[in-house]
Amino acid sequence: MKNTTAADETPTRTELIDAIRRILVPEIEAAGLRDEDIADDQDLIGTGVLDSYSLIELIVAIEHTYELNADLNSPRMTGGQDTDFIPSIDKLVSAFLSDA
Repeated sequence: MKNTTAADETPTRTELIDAIRRILVPEIEAAGLRDEDIADDQDLIGTGVLDSYSLIELIVAIEHTYELNADLNSPRMTGGQDTDFIPSIDKLVSAFLSDA
């Protein structure tokens, strides 16, 4: 799914959330859920929407579509805690947008 403006400008937080949700539609439905069942701060692996492989596929799709790099080592990913990264839409957006 290529966004025609992707290479020209950095997406807004809302645009990136919308893009992630569009990409996740098949996974959300396969988990027996609806888009509105998934909050932006909800654990996507814990809900069964993603597994580790599909998480990487999602990250790569966003990187290629928007020519962004995910910073998964940022303290934003764990709220400054020394804990494991639990993927949510909010945290993924933060990984891509330094000011999110």
